[in-house]
Amino acid sequence: MASTSLLPVSNSITHTPSSENKKSLNITIKPTMLTIVTFVSLLFLACYANIFGVFLLGPRAPTIRLQSLFLSNLNVSTTKLAANWKAKFTISNPNLASKIRIDNMESMIYYKAQNAISIASSHGFNLGLLQDKHVSMEFETTGYEGDQPVVEYPVLMEIKKDEGRGIMPFSISMNAWGTYKTNLFGWSKNFIVNSYCFDLNVMVVAGSGKGRLIGDEPRNCVVHMLFNQ
Repeated sequence: MASTSLLPVSNSITHTPSSENKKSLNITIKPTMLTIVTFVSLLFLACYANIFGVFLLGPRAPTIRLQSLFLSNLNVSTTKLAANWKAKFTISNPNLASKIRIDNMESMIYYKAQNAISIASSHGFNLGLLQDKHVSMEFETTGYEGDQPVVEYPVLMEIKKDEGRGIMPFSISMNAWGTYKTNLFGWSKNFIVNSYCFDLNVMVVAGSGKGRLIGDEPRNCVVHMLFNQ
């Protein structure tokens, strides 16, 4: 009886993608590529528009937000005001094409919106493209410094009254001098920024001389920018 040779049987099974599977794969890939191309195109247009705007309209003003305000060592009498304030800001450069150099800053705190009570200054710093910078301003007055504003008797009495009711209204102004710079053709321009933070109500703990800003959310300050000719 003749023997029959058996061929080896393979356990692996090879699947050939059907036309339906290929269509499904293409449908999955195409929207993804379209999304990437759209995103890159929009980013390019945004950069181009920002660069174009620098030369036609000038760079955008920095944004300034007050993050917190603390009061300490408050002492009010009929002749003088003594206190310390510590304010923290976030200053942002919204520009995609121009960097910012702040040479110096000067800030003033007011009782309500028109009575200056203390002045402070800060050193310069740089802001890269779309960069944020945290800045602290510390105000201090004992009522006797020659470089600090003189607080008149009627204002002192209003402050004393507000201290008694536990809420004191303040405002802060900030002036900054600096330069916008872009790497395109070495363009630069000097500027002055005037900003104002209004309606800063501070809750004061009776008899402690301490207080803090009511509410935890950052306060957007009004910013005006002027360019030096």
